[in-house]
Amino acid sequence: MLNVVVIYSYPPDAEHGKKILEVVLNTLNQQQLNYTLIDLYSENFNPVLSVEEYKNYGNYTSYDVAKYQQKLKAAQIYIFLYPVWWSSPPAILKGFIDRVFLPNFAFKFENNALKGLLDGKVALVICSYGSSAKEQQELGFISKKFIEKAVLESCGIKSQIFEIYSIDKMDKTVFEHVLFQVPGAISRIIAFYKNLFREQKSLKEMIEKSQQKQALASEKLLKQKELEDLKYFQKEQKKAKQKARKSKRF
Repeated sequence: MLNVVVIYSYPPDAEHGKKILEVVLNTLNQQQLNYTLIDLYSENFNPVLSVEEYKNYGNYTSYDVAKYQQKLKAAQIYIFLYPVWWSSPPAILKGFIDRVFLPNFAFKFENNALKGLLDGKVALVICSYGSSAKEQQELGFISKKFIEKAVLESCGIKSQIFEIYSIDKMDKTVFEHVLFQVPGAISRIIAFYKNLFREQKSLKEMIEKSQQKQALASEKLLKQKELEDLKYFQKEQKKAKQKARKSKRF
């Protein structure tokens, strides 16, 4: 069964966030999926990278961070829920990324390049803006690029994004229509993961079959070489015996 982690980063009094979360959890329950909720504000998550963590970056993991990493490792799908402030996620979520998505867990450096270690996992990002889509376009969709490219893609995570613009100006009817679309977004990310899983499984099977063929071919070549060596040895033995007989005659 699929395991989902929901990372919720709205402040406690954010009514829009509460309603989005309610729809998400109801959808997961209806689809009978296992899920873990990480409510960063309710859990009083400390987003500040400590001096010790900074000095030992990638070589030290605190106890609280290790617990979150374990939850993320056990899941196949991540769902991020957060408001966008100043074209970026809230500080509490940025700190979660800084402290939890560490080297040797989420990524590593290989041949002077970044290599994601969470490949095989997917993420659905549901984020809300006070500004319009046009205003975000004029800014270059900074927030979207940050979470999609700089964070998730760098860690090997494929993602889909569901953006809600001008949320503070929405009337109740429009917002309810937006909420009505959330279950569809969740169904799409689940289908996306299943397709990705099948592709990876198929690729793995192809690689294994190819390796088996190579092993059989190598074994066949080895046996052929051994047979040729044996024939050569027998031929040389025969020559040596014939030469020995000729020597005895003289």
